[in-house]
Amino acid sequence: MEERRRTWKALQKEAVVAAFREFMGSERIQNPAAVETELQQMRKEQLALTEERRALLWSLSDLLPLPPSKAKVNEWYESLVALNKRIDTHNVQFMMRIRIQYEKICQECLSKVQEAKQKLLKMKVCTEEEAERVVNPDFFQWVGRLQSCFEAEVEKMDSDLERLAKHTEVNCRHLSQFFQEALILRDTHRQRLLRLEEELHARMNEGRLKHESLNKVEGREGGRERKTEGMPMLFCTSLSISTVKYLPHSGTFCTGFYELVSCFNIVCFMSILSIVLLIIEVLLV
Repeated sequence: MEERRRTWKALQKEAVVAAFREFMGSERIQNPAAVETELQQMRKEQLALTEERRALLWSLSDLLPLPPSKAKVNEWYESLVALNKRIDTHNVQFMMRIRIQYEKICQECLSKVQEAKQKLLKMKVCTEEEAERVVNPDFFQWVGRLQSCFEAEVEKMDSDLERLAKHTEVNCRHLSQFFQEALILRDTHRQRLLRLEEELHARMNEGRLKHESLNKVEGREGGRERKTEGMPMLFCTSLSISTVKYLPHSGTFCTGFYELVSCFNIVCFMSILSIVLLIIEVLLV
């Protein structure tokens, strides 16, 4: 009879241990539905915020093709930073809610440990000291391993979200810096183009004034040349004709002397032309 009693007590202890092991391995404990619900809601709101951020990123292209001003870019970047903070706050809040759900599961497991202990005592299967040896350390080790898994999962999610937030912050800052540098480069080129345009106008005005001055000089010199170019020939011709009138009317002598005067006229004309060309060349220089 005593042997049966000891066997029955052992079977009851094993049943309590098996029930607790089954409880710890159940889907409700390993993958809590409340945590899954929080994760789904978190993803849903993350998608909405991500779409809002994507729209804000694409809104920068609305400022093109005209180059945006610095004020517009700063306003856009401030809106982007504020939206990133909203996303970070959203993630932190949901991670707290998920952590709370995991803590509830762990508390439920600890309560189940106490229930198993009380069940052993209520059935008078063992004394309180023996019941303590049954649940400790095995039951608490199982709960501890489950809690460690939950904490590792939460820490991994926190680490991934933090790394993603830093990566997004750096990318957004680089994008803003790129546009700021593009604006600086645009202003630099614009100032340089304005300076080159002013220099071009100045050179054009200088060339126009120089051209007008040369035209005036050439006009004056041309008038002088037209007035003086006939004077040597007229003088030489009149001299030769008047001289020939008083010479003896010898055909050979008159013909030779007339040819000599004609050559003298040509030499005078060429000399005067050379002088005029020299004067024009000096004025042009």
